[in-house]
Amino acid sequence: MRKSGNLIIQICFIWFLTAGTMQAADNEYLKYFRTDSAYVYSWNIQNQNWVPSSVQLYSYSEGRIVSALSLNYQTRAGQARTDYLYYPDNLVSEEVNYNYDNGWVTSTRNLYYYDLQNRVSEVKIQKWVNSAWADDRIQNNYVYDEFDRQVEFQMIYWRFGAWTPATTDYSFYSPEGRLIRREGIYPTGATDYQVIYTYDQADLLSEAYAQYPSASGTGWTNWWLANYEYDPCGYKISQVRYAGSGSDWIPQTKVVNFSYFRQELYPGLKVPMCHKGKTLLVKKTVVQVHLNHGDCLGECPGKSESTGESAFDNSAKNIDIPFTVFPNPANEKVTVAPTGNDFVISRVELADWNGNILKVVDRPDSGDITILREGLVSGQYVLRVHGDRVFSMVIVFY
Repeated sequence: MRKSGNLIIQICFIWFLTAGTMQAADNEYLKYFRTDSAYVYSWNIQNQNWVPSSVQLYSYSEGRIVSALSLNYQTRAGQARTDYLYYPDNLVSEEVNYNYDNGWVTSTRNLYYYDLQNRVSEVKIQKWVNSAWADDRIQNNYVYDEFDRQVEFQMIYWRFGAWTPATTDYSFYSPEGRLIRREGIYPTGATDYQVIYTYDQADLLSEAYAQYPSASGTGWTNWWLANYEYDPCGYKISQVRYAGSGSDWIPQTKVVNFSYFRQELYPGLKVPMCHKGKTLLVKKTVVQVHLNHGDCLGECPGKSESTGESAFDNSAKNIDIPFTVFPNPANEKVTVAPTGNDFVISRVELADWNGNILKVVDRPDSGDITILREGLVSGQYVLRVHGDRVFSMVIVFY
């Protein structure tokens, strides 16, 4: 049996903690995004189609992920949960996993330790056995190069009452500094596995796949493959995972993320946006409107000039949004709450992505306005709020 657990844990952990849905790592503004939820789809091999299987919800505190909750897509019953704990310097200290079986049942945990440069120095993976934590794997002896890139670490496994000899994981980089290959080597010098990474023309990670030596001693046997999908701004929006089968890949799961700019996290008043090759400075309250219209967060590549003029003459003319919408994502309803008396709401519409108006509240009374879900399927919708101006934003029913 392959030692797959460690690699899968590392991939999932890096996926989330490196801004999860975003891969344009040189964009400093991505840290103000938050992934609120995700849909997980399973591949139906009979129908050759993706079928919704679960919903993932993420909770934050002080800007840090503290919990990831997985619910059954149909029943909303609990499936799994991961809680994150931190050291005082905000480095992750512990990651505890639970399964749901008439209550939350403790499963595994990862303990993280760091060196003086805040680089990972040891990872301890434990199982909950007989009401106590028992060591299962340890990763240690991390080596970094002069660019602080991880180039080596060792793994030992607790098997049959003893620690196994160390398997060493080596990382290799391209001249441009991109991780292109990892290789696991047994103490005997034999190869345990290899992981290959490829990138698209925008230098975004597009594919990673793992293989192990075939039983015949020649060639490779496929293990797993992951494809990453991005929007035109370079934000990661989904990941598709496949399992290996001889020389073929079999679809397994697809994760589609819903991420939003969180203006309360942004310390300034204006944010640079790239609109049709021109950098604009817009108020942080209308960033999501610009994103919904296809603009990208941050300065345009190769452009230093900027302007304070908004790209939208009507709905986003560099002004504050005079209401709040909560919760988002939502389960049963969303509420539109005015934040002042200057903007009078005359109409609220809920539409799908084809422009079909699904719900309307016309000439509402003063006060909060409630939009009930009432049987709408899970997914993204467009909320339009009309007054002397029109505002549009994306909401999610999970």
